[in-house]
Amino acid sequence: MAHEVGHAIEYDKQPNEFMQNVKKEDGDYDNVEERRNITTTEQKAARKHKEIKDGTVTRRNHKMADKSNVNNLTPYEIEDKFRKINEFINNSN
Repeated sequence: MAHEVGHAIEYDKQPNEFMQNVKKEDGDYDNVEERRNITTTEQKAARKHKEIKDGTVTRRNHKMADKSNVNNLTPYEIEDKFRKINEFINNSN
């Protein structure tokens, strides 16, 4: 959720630059805005909520690591599932 809120805040602060950055391609991140948001807002939120450890990242691109249906999982099961995915991402590079 922090990821989407990060986009909204950036748009509110500087809508023209936001729209320009959305249109600028940027490799694995798809565009400059996704890179900015993933490498700043998303990482800060993940560290704050202890979803990742210092020196690790949630992801290195704009692709979804897992599109699993989590409707029938408890919050603790969801947390455990994504902790394992993040560990896999961090250990594969």
